[in-house]
Amino acid sequence: MSVFVDGKELFKGLVVAKYEYNGPNDSDFYAVIFDGETSFEYCYASTFSGNFWGSATVDASPEWQEKYRRHVEFERLIKFRRRMIELAEGTGLHWTYISKLYKAYGNTDRLSAIIRLLKTKRFRSAFRKDIAEKIRAWVLEENPRYRYPISARQLSSIYNGYY
Repeated sequence: MSVFVDGKELFKGLVVAKYEYNGPNDSDFYAVIFDGETSFEYCYASTFSGNFWGSATVDASPEWQEKYRRHVEFERLIKFRRRMIELAEGTGLHWTYISKLYKAYGNTDRLSAIIRLLKTKRFRSAFRKDIAEKIRAWVLEENPRYRYPISARQLSSIYNGYY
């Protein structure tokens, strides 16, 4: 079927998904369109001011939907890699090692505290320097013995800004 607006059929065979966005005062209805290289959302209806002008049906073939799924996964991986490269700047570590820390801690304030510590050039305490060295040694290990590079107590000391 595709998207129908004002009696016209749009994006035939390219609609891979549709969803509703519920705002505070109204709802908007979107179709996700994938043209083979890019995807975008098209608002085909809204309850704003009582207007409801279109309809949509997911009409992409299973093969086309699989191609879209691979496209979304590829875009997600590229975005993740760019984020890891951005976090790695100034740490002296390759982005793959930062991704190892990301997998251990997730995108949390604890990870931010570790990255801040790794970017420190001159340490005012031997304790903080030792923690940074432990983290660097842990990310370089191929199969680390422990799930996390430092203990919860050590993490709280850098996370809370002590020492």
